[in-house]
Amino acid sequence: FHSDIVQMVPQLVSALIYVYKKIRSTLLPTPQSPQLLFTTHDLSKAFSGFIRIHPRDFPSKDCIIHLMSHELFRVFCDRCLTPERDMFVEILSDSMRICFQKSVTPDNIKKELFLYEEFSKPGKKYTPVSKVKGLKKYFEKLQYQWNSTENKNIHLKFFPLACEHVVRAVRVLQQ
Repeated sequence: FHSDIVQMVPQLVSALIYVYKKIRSTLLPTPQSPQLLFTTHDLSKAFSGFIRIHPRDFPSKDCIIHLMSHELFRVFCDRCLTPERDMFVEILSDSMRICFQKSVTPDNIKKELFLYEEFSKPGKKYTPVSKVKGLKKYFEKLQYQWNSTENKNIHLKFFPLACEHVVRAVRVLQQ
């Protein structure tokens, strides 16, 4: 990795731990939301995304911060309902301000697409998804291939949120 990125590792670790601790103290499990029980295992899952990357695909600090945001969304925010998601976004915004001196508003975080995948092209590395439209076309192509080779056709609609969920499900199944 470039020396700038190597030097930001302590900040990165601090940001991940900051978010983990804030989430554990803020988003507490209840009988209605037991999925909000977070452990250090979840923190290790957030770190695991960094093992999947190749230095040439992440040349800048902003790329690494974007990946960190994706991993935190994947591990923590995917379990949250709308009110908890808003709290998570606030915590993530705070972590960027405190750990990286980056002023990112919660509204800007909500607009950003934090999604990475490595399955759409052979030999592809863990890279960001720039547009969900590309995923939609890829999934539709797979569905067409399936329907042309199998006796039972499937007819799925790949709307943006469905595509995001498929990407996340693939990542879980790969672990």
